[in-house]
Amino acid sequence: MHERTALLILAREQAAVAPVAAAPDVKQALTAQVGFLVHQIAALQPAMGRPLAAFSVAALTIMAIIGRFGLGAFASRFDMRRFAAWSVASQAVALLALAATSNTAALLAGCVVFGLSAGNLLTLPALVIQREFEAASFAMLVGLSWAISQFTYAFGPGLLGALRDATGDYTAPLVLCAALDFAAAILILLRPAARRDAAI
Repeated sequence: MHERTALLILAREQAAVAPVAAAPDVKQALTAQVGFLVHQIAALQPAMGRPLAAFSVAALTIMAIIGRFGLGAFASRFDMRRFAAWSVASQAVALLALAATSNTAALLAGCVVFGLSAGNLLTLPALVIQREFEAASFAMLVGLSWAISQFTYAFGPGLLGALRDATGDYTAPLVLCAALDFAAAILILLRPAARRDAAI
């Protein structure tokens, strides 16, 4: 009896592997985020100068800390899947603003908005998995999710650098990052949540 139950649990965990690889589907968003963070100073320096570009990094970092504290305080009140989608979408809007303007105040505001969700993007996949899958599967599924995500976002900085070299400025790379974020937000919402109370 115990062996049969163990086999059924293993089968369900293996069936969960495919959906959790994109539950939530933040691979694209992390690729965009890591790419932008690596190129942030280079992208903003022509419009605002090196000192203010460096300040924008500090502002983004502070907002990322505030965003993570805020998520920790109110996480129990949110639908994590929808919150993840809105967080990723807010990054896309911020990136489009950065691509469309050279106004210093607007650029700083875009970095602030981007920063609010930058820290949470690292936390949200585990929170979604914790809510949608059995506790016994948590370690395996988080490990799988992060293995796929880290392999994917490792290409972000190089992709943005190559596109910048090909086009001559950072407009196209920022628009690409925004497109990746919008795609991730849509996939997060479209993918059905797993049910923790599914029969074993």
